[in-house]
Amino acid sequence: MGKVIEFVFQKVYLALLISGIFFLLTVCGGVVGGLAPAGATVMSLVAAYGYDYRSYTWSEGWILFRANIKRSNLVFYSFFLLEAGLLYGLYLVVQLPPSILTMMVTVVQVLLALFVFLAYPIYLKLQVYFEMPYLVSLKLSFIGLFVSVLALLKLLIGTGILLLLGYHFPAVGFFLLIGIWHFYASDTLEPVYEGLQDKVR
Repeated sequence: MGKVIEFVFQKVYLALLISGIFFLLTVCGGVVGGLAPAGATVMSLVAAYGYDYRSYTWSEGWILFRANIKRSNLVFYSFFLLEAGLLYGLYLVVQLPPSILTMMVTVVQVLLALFVFLAYPIYLKLQVYFEMPYLVSLKLSFIGLFVSVLALLKLLIGTGILLLLGYHFPAVGFFLLIGIWHFYASDTLEPVYEGLQDKVR
């Protein structure tokens, strides 16, 4: 029983630690400029140290954060603007009178928006291991969508569950779920990284 309690405590503490690092780095970047490099930094730390909570340090996180600011913001806001454009287009389409054409366009818009949503976590996973120019980052993120459909389904379902938990339990969502999501995404997208290794090296 003692080992079970210790195991649970360590996992909760680790989720709190990762979430705390993420939020502090986000604030250090002025939120708008800190959100993307904070996510990239946390993903790198998770890949490097896994569940060894003693190895995580603020100093290393800060170094990674500063190194990631320009590149990660450029990629993140490229995805953000593309996603915003697709969602706005979807909003306009649903205002039109119903028809077969509008239904087809709506389905395509939804799928494209979903692809963009899933491509960004793939970028977060890949940037841990590879130094990629901007265009290569975007290209490989979208190619990664077709490497492992099962991994993407797991990521989508897991993200949905975490969002649902965050909606019903906001305090838990704020303090724990950010950290949990980064661990979950890192583990779930491992097949995508493995499938893209040969294309990058």
